[in-house]
Amino acid sequence: MDLYLYFSLTRREIERNEKNYRIYYATTLLLGGFTSTTLASEIKVSNNTNDVVNDAVKNEMTIVSEELINKANPFISVDDTNDKFILDKESARNTLTENEVELVQKQLNKTNHLLHEENVNYVQHGESLIPENNAKVEKSITTYSTSEGINKVEFYWWGAKIWISKTAVRKVLETGAEGGGAALGAYLGGVPGALLGTIAGSLVSKFGGPAAARAVYIKYNYALGIQDFQIFNK
Repeated sequence: MDLYLYFSLTRREIERNEKNYRIYYATTLLLGGFTSTTLASEIKVSNNTNDVVNDAVKNEMTIVSEELINKANPFISVDDTNDKFILDKESARNTLTENEVELVQKQLNKTNHLLHEENVNYVQHGESLIPENNAKVEKSITTYSTSEGINKVEFYWWGAKIWISKTAVRKVLETGAEGGGAALGAYLGGVPGALLGTIAGSLVSKFGGPAAARAVYIKYNYALGIQDFQIFNK
């Protein structure tokens, strides 16, 4: 089974571009689930974006910041025939550094591998791929914000946007963190088990007991973790 290392950037420190900060690599992603581990070493880098990227490449780290996502997005397309994301390297090199191109390509390779491991058919949905069984879910803010909510996932090259219904959240809370990923998978087909486990753990931490269940929206970045967690009808 393949092992991927995803490294989390300390969010507050990243936002402080005026001072030096450290990158802590903290999370080991195993395709069957997340195994947290603390690594002894840490890398000091300057506030210069190029230094961060260069250091990441040197240490074989995958850092996909919001800045890099925005820079790379125009050069990434969706191949729904083969269910994968493709980087136009030739065009990208006019805007991205060689190290940035390398980092983006590494992330695309990992994302494509994760999706292919699910043995699920995906269809293109704008800049994302969604499981075929999600394709008929109507996309409307009204639907998303109702009390029950919906179960839907959109995969991007950098991560995923996930909507989870109140019923699905309650089922996860009833099951608990340990088996919550499998319970969530019954509602969200085509989602890698590692991601399901992480989301389930977050739901248990956020809500506690089943009575508190609400529909939610989660934005997940493979490198930075959960970036947005919205609860509907609190």
